[in-house]
Amino acid sequence: MRKTVSLLVLSAAVPLGMALGCQAVLGIEVLEESPAETSSDGGADAASEAMPDTSGSSDVSAETAADVEVVDAASETVPPFDASTEGGSCDPECPTLGLARPPCKPAVADSPSLPEPLLFAVRTMMTGMNPDHPDEWLDLGLDLDCLFTDEQGQPPSCIPAPDAGSKQNGKDGHQGRDNSFGSNIGAKVREMTKVLGKNYEDSLNKGLEVGFRGILLEVGDYNGEADDPNVWVTVLSAGGTVDDGGNYVKPGWMGKDVWTVESSNFQAGSFEPLFKSTQAYVSGRVLVAKMPSGLPLTVSGEAAGLKWTLDQTTVLFKMDPQHTYLTDGVIAGVWPAALAADSIASVLASIGTCPDDPGSKLIEPLIADSLDIRDKAVAQPQLDCQAISVGLGFVGMVARRGPIIDPAPAKPDPCAKDAGADSP
Repeated sequence: MRKTVSLLVLSAAVPLGMALGCQAVLGIEVLEESPAETSSDGGADAASEAMPDTSGSSDVSAETAADVEVVDAASETVPPFDASTEGGSCDPECPTLGLARPPCKPAVADSPSLPEPLLFAVRTMMTGMNPDHPDEWLDLGLDLDCLFTDEQGQPPSCIPAPDAGSKQNGKDGHQGRDNSFGSNIGAKVREMTKVLGKNYEDSLNKGLEVGFRGILLEVGDYNGEADDPNVWVTVLSAGGTVDDGGNYVKPGWMGKDVWTVESSNFQAGSFEPLFKSTQAYVSGRVLVAKMPSGLPLTVSGEAAGLKWTLDQTTVLFKMDPQHTYLTDGVIAGVWPAALAADSIASVLASIGTCPDDPGSKLIEPLIADSLDIRDKAVAQPQLDCQAISVGLGFVGMVARRGPIIDPAPAKPDPCAKDAGADSP
């Protein structure tokens, strides 16, 4: 049986008090309500009404992982992953050394797998939107186009949009990391959050901490060693953490938390995931997976959520020898211009700014200023840029996989002609 890794992309709580300007910059899309308040004993008060009822839901797997002894990350010596020195000459897509590329597939024979899959929950994310760490975007993501574009925009990966505010919008982070989302959109968010007194990234991580929604990574068919040439990876959306009765509870982050999985992740009539990689591997305890195009990543909160739909996506993270926590997590991909514009338009619609309103004019310049890469993530300096590069970071802790739930129903379109119309 081949190995399985599931990246369950969950969402995190953000405060309701985000002003229109900040929401427009974020590309926020209204998804569903999150818990307004969580009780200190891990139970639910108002939060239980926001969470779907999972009692009686079917479980994807026959049994959950066994209890584990969680190792304190600080007590373990895990060398940090250095993408700039791990990748390079053995990568046929990019033989250039010194760029932030994933480690290459290990030249070892396959070996027997662990008896049960491993599941991890993302506890903290780094998005490049934190005003307390304005330069963090420089170390998020990977080099995607085998090119190091400097602060003068040279050499360019593609031709910037003609109405872009600057020809240097495509400058790379450290070791050629492509992350225009963090550099350009993130910069606007950082400026807005300073003015509003709201730290969007901190709010997101508070939502992850209480387990309303978040990111899960399931690793299966893995031999448990530092190197494994064959791992199967699946990316899913999930709900939150629940108790044995299907009620929402805060996670304890000690390896026993049960996370729900949304039914929208699977092909109709089966448990076959819609997004999976069949050619993933582990090299030096770093798991690397290249995901199919159209990978949906959603971060939702009390009133709205940010949704990326990424192509050319690489997911990687480093596991400790006891498989109890993750470090150096990376999600790197390209966000096609049209999909980015749709997400931002959804934000504006969610706060009552419809396509015929002046506020919708924010979309075009925001996209134009952020385009830095081709949709195939290959440098083609003679052609127009088509997408926005995205780099995210994360760390995580071991968890359990729970029941399947239906996603929350979509909210009415506030820009529909009859939406919100007054009765005659």
